[in-house]
Amino acid sequence: MHGLALPPPYTSTSISADSRLSDTSNSYDAFLQEPPSYKNFSSHRLITDWSGRSTKEFTYALKSGNRRPWASLILCADASRSSSIPTYTEGECITGSVVLNTQEGDPVQAIDIIVQGQVITGTRAQDTYTFLNHPVTIWNKSMGDMRSSSREDFTNDESCWDFCIGLPSQVEVTNSRNSSRVFRLPSAFLEHCAQACIQYTLVVNFTRSRLRTNKQLAAIFGYIQITRPSPGPYIPGQITNQGDSELRPPDVDSHRWQTLSPIFIRGMGVGEQSIMLKCTLSLAKPLCYTRGTVIPCAMTIEAVDSGSTPEYCLANSRQAIALMLRRTIEYSSRSNYLFDKSESRTVVDHIETAVWGPTTTSQTTDGQSQHQYLGEIPLKNKLAPSSAIGHLSIKYLVSIFAFEDAALKSNTAITKPLLEYPVVIATSFGKGPRRRSFIPQDGSTPLPQLIYMPGAG
Repeated sequence: MHGLALPPPYTSTSISADSRLSDTSNSYDAFLQEPPSYKNFSSHRLITDWSGRSTKEFTYALKSGNRRPWASLILCADASRSSSIPTYTEGECITGSVVLNTQEGDPVQAIDIIVQGQVITGTRAQDTYTFLNHPVTIWNKSMGDMRSSSREDFTNDESCWDFCIGLPSQVEVTNSRNSSRVFRLPSAFLEHCAQACIQYTLVVNFTRSRLRTNKQLAAIFGYIQITRPSPGPYIPGQITNQGDSELRPPDVDSHRWQTLSPIFIRGMGVGEQSIMLKCTLSLAKPLCYTRGTVIPCAMTIEAVDSGSTPEYCLANSRQAIALMLRRTIEYSSRSNYLFDKSESRTVVDHIETAVWGPTTTSQTTDGQSQHQYLGEIPLKNKLAPSSAIGHLSIKYLVSIFAFEDAALKSNTAITKPLLEYPVVIATSFGKGPRRRSFIPQDGSTPLPQLIYMPGAG
């Protein structure tokens, strides 16, 4: 930033949050209040250093009309992950500058920065809970003349202060019953369709003389908690680099799969024939998956009795087996019920549907037909990771659903999952080879799939 070395990180006097916060500190609107005659403008520019690393500068200006900005806030962040707002990862400092126009001799007494993290579940003041309150003093009168803080690359009418603020990796949350828990600082979660969010804001407070109105300049930024899958299970004699090899099915490599309890599907087929199938789902270990990769899965389907003929249920459809990734957002609208599940609300979203590859057919020990399908659930790069803070949690479940088809008839509701199993969505890659997709996504080659309709089982 401007070619100068950054100062050492500032430290904070407090990194804990208490649910019994004072009036305006709990209100989201209070952070955005500014004097009526001034407006907050923002812009950004891209800077590439000698090593090829691109940094994006986001500038937020406090100005009135066409006059020069009275004050500006500049935030610098990695351009690769900062498309619309500056975004920082766990362990990374928030870097930037505060610029003040001193031409008019405005009697500023102090300049402070407050970094805040909040859970917002509604529009009322009590629907905002502050779990992070990280104050930093940039300048006050005891530090001397503010003009002495001006840098050479600014005019004599401007004073500038660089800052480098480190954030704590965890916070302690206390509820009204004086019960406390420690949480890792969660990733920001801001989605237009979501009824709850996790938001981070950096606020610059300008304290002026007694006869002048204090001013604020606020900027929302992103934060990414670093989570990664643990190393997979160790198998004696295995080849350590398996990055280009396909994942072998559970019956060949059972150590790498978590096989769940089977579900039994019963229905009526063509000619009123009774159909009963045994379906077993397996998920690749470990059960933590990095966004931008896939969740490898396997489904084994076999006839339970000799009267069942699952072969006729095969059809050319990759979406026939209704295996989905679902997200649950659980939160409470009252911040004093931080750990009380009875006051919580749950919102469930369907995130992704599994795609399937070719089937393999074999015979069980008792001579029944067995079909095995290998597939995967694709994960988007910007999928919100699993996280929790106070009275809000974001969790993921792999769920098996029924579906309608003319080949099988059943009264089972298709909206209720037949089986669910929790998984974790991470933000970074673990050690070892990365999971990659083996299933064609373009649908160019039809592959045989099983179509079924579950009955009461």
